[in-house]
Amino acid sequence: FGDGLGGGVCQVSSTVFEAVLRANVKIVARTYHSLEITYVPLGGDATVQWNSKDFQFKNDLGVPIRLNMYCSDGKLTCEVYAKKKIDVGEVDINIFRDGDSYVLTRTVNGVENYRTVSHYSKPKPTTTTTKATTTEKKDKKDKKNKKEETTKKKKKGN
Repeated sequence: FGDGLGGGVCQVSSTVFEAVLRANVKIVARTYHSLEITYVPLGGDATVQWNSKDFQFKNDLGVPIRLNMYCSDGKLTCEVYAKKKIDVGEVDINIFRDGDSYVLTRTVNGVENYRTVSHYSKPKPTTTTTKATTTEKKDKKDKKNKKEETTKKKKKGN
């Protein structure tokens, strides 16, 4: 798991996407994230968003399959199982950068049977409040209070 953009359920959907790709299962619908993510290679993600974006696949292998998911040492794993041994062929997943795009291809026995192109924006830098910033504000407030005290003393003395 990784903290940051596209976390939570998107990490699960991306892990399932990667697993079913390798099992040569048909990808029906997949949407990439709008911003760069870090928990899978760029181009290998599958975003989900309530009521608008969904990741969908269709089991076209001819036998029922089961997804087994588990988390260990901070890593999420998805395994695809079938009751019978099936030959999905020699599956090769390749992701390459083409200008500003990331292209993912799946070839089975040397023949491409899936391709998707992803485009990402860089996330905007986040601002954080640090202890130093809090200290700086306190110092400014203390200086202002001392200045007011000095002004009051001068007025009293005059």
